[in-house]
Amino acid sequence: MLPDINLRPKKEKKNRTGILPIVIMLVVTLILVGGFGYWTWTLQQDHDSLEQELQQQKQQNNALQSELEGDGTEQQPEQVERLVTQMEEAMVEMEPIIKTITGYVPRNGDLIAFNEQEGVIELTVQTESNENAVAFYQDLSEIESFHDVKIRTIDYMESEEYYLTNYTVYLQTEEEGNNDAAE
Repeated sequence: MLPDINLRPKKEKKNRTGILPIVIMLVVTLILVGGFGYWTWTLQQDHDSLEQELQQQKQQNNALQSELEGDGTEQQPEQVERLVTQMEEAMVEMEPIIKTITGYVPRNGDLIAFNEQEGVIELTVQTESNENAVAFYQDLSEIESFHDVKIRTIDYMESEEYYLTNYTVYLQTEEEGNNDAAE
C-alpha cells in the first residue's frame, strides 16, 4: 500500500461569514449617507422657501411703508380725491345754512369769512354801523336751526370806516332738534 501523499495545498473552505458583516455595514453606510443627503436636501429646500417668503414680506413691508410715509406719486391723487369728496359733502350739508346766513347779512354789509368745524360756525361780517352788526346778531338768534349765537368782537376800522364783527354760531345737534320738536 502506498501512502497517499498529496503535495498540493489543501483547499480551504471560503469563509463567507466575513463577507456578510461587510455587506451589512456597506448597506447601512449607504442608507446613512443617503438619509443624510436627503435630510440636507430637505433643509436646503426649506431654507430656500423661507428665504423667498422673507423677500416677499420685505417687498410688502416696503410697499406699505412707502404708503405710510406718503410716497407722493402714489398718495397725492388719492388725497386730492378724498379732500374733494369731503369738500363736496361739506358744501352740500352747509349750503342751506350759508344761504340762510347770507340772506340776513345787512344790505350794505359783506360776509368776509365763514368757517365751520364740528357744529360751530365762525363768521366775520363787515357792516357800516354797529347797529347793523347788532341787528344781524338778532336776526341770527331768531333762526331755529341755530342753538346759540354769540358776538365775539366788534371792531371799528377807522381807516376804512366800517365795523368788523366776529360771530360764533352753534348749530343744533340732531338730538336737540328732536327734543324741540317733541316739546
